[in-house]
Amino acid sequence: MKKTAKLLLILICVVLIASSFAACSKKDIPDGYQLVAREGDNFRLYVPTRGWMPNTDGGITGAYYSVIDDETDSPIAYVRVYTPDDSEGCKTVEEYWEICDAKLSAELKEYKYIESESGKTVLGGQSAHKYVYTAQMGVGTEGNEIKYVPYKFMQIITVYRENIYVMMFSALESEYANRLVDMNGNPDEEDKGIIGNFRFAEPYSSDEKKKYDKKVDIPEGMKLASTKERPYTLFMPDDGWSIERGANITTVSTSDKSNLTVQYTMPDGTDHDIQKYWDKCIEDYKNVMTVGEEISKATKKIGGVDGGIVGEFSGVSGGVEYRFKQAIVLKGDVFYVITYTATAENYDKHISDVNKMIDNFIVK
Repeated sequence: MKKTAKLLLILICVVLIASSFAACSKKDIPDGYQLVAREGDNFRLYVPTRGWMPNTDGGITGAYYSVIDDETDSPIAYVRVYTPDDSEGCKTVEEYWEICDAKLSAELKEYKYIESESGKTVLGGQSAHKYVYTAQMGVGTEGNEIKYVPYKFMQIITVYRENIYVMMFSALESEYANRLVDMNGNPDEEDKGIIGNFRFAEPYSSDEKKKYDKKVDIPEGMKLASTKERPYTLFMPDDGWSIERGANITTVSTSDKSNLTVQYTMPDGTDHDIQKYWDKCIEDYKNVMTVGEEISKATKKIGGVDGGIVGEFSGVSGGVEYRFKQAIVLKGDVFYVITYTATAENYDKHISDVNKMIDNFIVK
């Protein structure tokens, strides 16, 4: 679990993305998978519900594997599907790859094409070609130098209705093989994987989206804070709280900067033991602040799941005293973490709202 210096007003324990042309119905979603699609997409991307988080921000259709890597400060794997802007004039997969290969060779550090892992394949019922390569990617700076780490990539390129389509899979080179199972599936378990479940279809529309949206009973005086793509449902008070959604975090906050955050992750080194994970969180806090007394701690059902932990504690950073309420629950191999942060003087002002948000939280 990584250390975080983002304490102050948003201090959290960072614990953490055969062809068919008829509109799909809910029963078409493969077991253990979730749909990722944007308005107008003429394809359907399905990713596992375990570990993968849909990401349609910034005009992309994709998902990332939710575990955050300490070294890169980002998810360890991504998958996305897109029609490349630079494919104009390309009529074949080979023509487009020639453009890609030249660009990658010129722009990426230590780019290396791996011919032995590349070759013909199928994507969405269309003939395709898989291209695998490695490169060093910049993930920030150390001193005045750019920090590079090794990544591995797979591009599956096909032509559908005279347009080039690319499924891009990228991961830390050390994690690539682990996540390749999600991409390829497991024939012994009749799991086609992300690649095998992908299909082309008529353009995705808001009317079709309604078929996938579950009706949610919203508690009185509250409204939805999380999106339907998230593996949990968070409600927030109608008044007094604003919302901000990040790639793997939902944050609601007040005008005095008190805030509640929700994240989920599958961290290593916890043996899927919720008490060990709780202790790990406290240790992270101690690395960025002076942690005070544990005010309370109890076992509680959270999000409909038994065996959660809810606790309150205090801490000091920069001469300011903060109070925290944190709720953690484990479902499968995923930890869900709700953290309320406020200065000591503002803590009690919002604790009633916070308790209501925790009590009505749902793990899907």
